[in-house]
Amino acid sequence: VNEDDSVEFKKSPGGPIRTNNSATKLTVEGLEPYTVYAFHVQAVNEVGQSRPSKQSYPAITLMEKPSGKPAVVAAHNTSSTSIYLEWSAPGLHTIHGQFQGYLITYRPRDTSPRQAEEVRITNPAATSHTLEGLAVYTQYLLSIKVFNPEGSGPETIVVVMTDEGA
Repeated sequence: VNEDDSVEFKKSPGGPIRTNNSATKLTVEGLEPYTVYAFHVQAVNEVGQSRPSKQSYPAITLMEKPSGKPAVVAAHNTSSTSIYLEWSAPGLHTIHGQFQGYLITYRPRDTSPRQAEEVRITNPAATSHTLEGLAVYTQYLLSIKVFNPEGSGPETIVVVMTDEGA
């Protein structure tokens, strides 16, 4: 990062961090995950304030599991053996890492969660998927969640029934 690039950084909404000592180290708490930060240091005493330091080298906080979940836009049967699911992505600020895609799990509503099937969609730009080869005239429990290298986020759950007939 060049010094000219510093205009891309936003000032902290919390304002400056002040200490009551001359320590040369400080741990800054409450930062957002997977976010780039850079700092300026300025000394203050009874005489006044020094000029701010040059901007520090940028540092990135660690990734965390996503906190956002997709919003289901549509979920309906397209035949007696298929279900269409459409969603919108959660805000990128809730992904907390490299957005790797979606996990869709599904199972007949009256079966154990251990019997759920999983579809991994590795395209973060995807917004729909059709599940095929399902049982006729059966209620399905579907869930969708986003994932990053640290894991998956909370799920959005819907119930959809396949159509009658073959």
